[in-house]
Amino acid sequence: MLYLCENRQAANKKGKKQIRAIVLYELKLGRETAETARSINRAFGEGTVNERTAQHWFRRFRNGDESFQNEEGRRRPRAIDDNQPRAIVEAEPRNTTREGAEELDKTDKWVPHELNGYQKIRRYEICSALLLRKKINPFLDRIETCDENGFYTTTDGVPPSGWTKMKL
Repeated sequence: MLYLCENRQAANKKGKKQIRAIVLYELKLGRETAETARSINRAFGEGTVNERTAQHWFRRFRNGDESFQNEEGRRRPRAIDDNQPRAIVEAEPRNTTREGAEELDKTDKWVPHELNGYQKIRRYEICSALLLRKKINPFLDRIETCDENGFYTTTDGVPPSGWTKMKL
């Protein structure tokens, strides 16, 4: 681990801008991203640059942006302080999440993202497994009731003297 940290420090000493200049040079020579990452790591030590970083910079350079600066505003916005939502919920426990989001000036919407190949395959596998589970063991037929806290079901073969909370 110390070896990797030393190499990362070496990369910082070389400077990110200098590494990016080398990536641009390799692109102009017609090299591939994997080959570029390997040659930089051979020259400056393992862990200096990974293939994903080289791919990112190749993409930017190919799109005409040959500056070595990070794009401003591309980072994820800072998360809110954990105490803010807690204080809002404690002050008004009956408010909806939408009302809380409005009060915090944050969106209550889910923003989809593009999946890479592995994520698409993984999502397909999970969905297939869930559909197969539904065919083999149809849990929806066993649901007795549900409320705002979740779904409750009776256990097979046990009289409904008590409820068990079902984890989905």
